[in-house]
Amino acid sequence: MIKFFRKIRRKLIDEGNLKTYLTYAVGEILLVMIGILLALQVNNWNENRKALNQEGQYLNRLLSELRLDTDTFSNEIKKITKRNEQIANFTDLLNKPASDDSLVVAAAYEYFGHGWYLPLFSVSTSTFDDLSNTGKLNIIQNTKLRALLVEQYASYAETKTKFQSNRAWVNSIDARFATASDILKFDPITDQLFAEHSLEKKARQLRDEKEIYIRNAAVHFWINSSSIRSLEAEFNKVSMLIEAIGKELE
Repeated sequence: MIKFFRKIRRKLIDEGNLKTYLTYAVGEILLVMIGILLALQVNNWNENRKALNQEGQYLNRLLSELRLDTDTFSNEIKKITKRNEQIANFTDLLNKPASDDSLVVAAAYEYFGHGWYLPLFSVSTSTFDDLSNTGKLNIIQNTKLRALLVEQYASYAETKTKFQSNRAWVNSIDARFATASDILKFDPITDQLFAEHSLEKKARQLRDEKEIYIRNAAVHFWINSSSIRSLEAEFNKVSMLIEAIGKELE
């Protein structure tokens, strides 16, 4: 093709047809410029297509992780709700003098064996961390969606800090409570280490010190209730974000 144009130029020069040559030269320049513009356009189109594909991949990853988070929240809420039921049953039996000894002691085992566990806040942030740490957040072109993502993961960080603070506070209370009382008598793992296994005596101890036990149970009940509210709030916000991402991927 280049040789072909060269031959035409040479022929025009040899014939001395300057006007025709200049017209041809301008046309050739325009043709080259059009070719360059088309090449740039194709390159831009390819880059945009790559960016859109990468955006779609990240949004699908975020969608998968956020859905996993909602499942985690739902499961944790169920666990915490069950623990609060165990706490309520334990304190209710302690407050009833006529409660059967076996029920009181069994409720204590339930509380210290399961109800004493503290709530957890676990989320998946690997994809958002990847976007943030590599400076790729702008690959998400919808600015409103991008802002929602930043807001949601900031909320995650705040809630995680809240859970950690609550755990630290309750752990300090439980540590003092455990050393000042005989709660390990009512733990399925350590009860065998104590010489006293009388059901009646265990029930009497619980009733005699019921205010101490109920105060400790109340701390856990409060933390559990607060954690449920936080998890429900995160669940609702994430559900709306999942819907927004789904619409963006349509």
